[in-house]
Amino acid sequence: AFDTCDGERVAKIEAVNVVTAAEAWSRKQAAGRRVLMIDVRELQEVERTGIEAGVDAVVPWVRVAEPFEWDTERANPKVEIQPHFTALVRAWVAVLGGDATTPLILVCRDGQRAHMAAIALMDAGHREVLVVHGGTDGYVDADGTRHGGWKPAGLPWIAQVDAALIY
Repeated sequence: AFDTCDGERVAKIEAVNVVTAAEAWSRKQAAGRRVLMIDVRELQEVERTGIEAGVDAVVPWVRVAEPFEWDTERANPKVEIQPHFTALVRAWVAVLGGDATTPLILVCRDGQRAHMAAIALMDAGHREVLVVHGGTDGYVDADGTRHGGWKPAGLPWIAQVDAALIY
C-alpha cells in the first residue's frame, strides 16, 4: 500500500499528527497510561540500542521477511511489513486498559516507519495517533543538520529493555 507516492498516500501522511520528543514525553508524563507510547522499531534495534523511558510496548512495524533473504544494500536481513501489526497493537492497547479512543504515541529511529504505522492504525479505526518528530535519533537533512529526536533532545533513555514490553 505504501510503494507509490500517489495523492491518497500523500494526504494520509499529511494527516498524521507529529509531536516533538519533548511534547511526547510531557504528554506521557502527565497522562500516564491514558496515553500509550509504542516503539515500532525492529526488535534487534531495540535490543541493541535501548528504549525511550515511558514506552508501554514494543510492536515492530516490520519483521524479517519470510522466506529469509539477505539485503546486501542494508547488510541486514530483508524485512517486510508485519502483517498482523494493527491486531498486535490493538491487543496491547486492550491489555493496557485502552481502546480505539486511547491516544497513541509512536516512535521509531527517524519517524518514517512510525508514520506508516500511524496510517495503518488510523485506517484500522484508531482515532488519535501521534508520531515523534525525528524518532529516537532524529534525522539528518541534505545539508547535514540533525532535526528532532528523543536522544538529541536529552530525554530519558533506558539501555536495558524490559522483555515484558515486547509483543
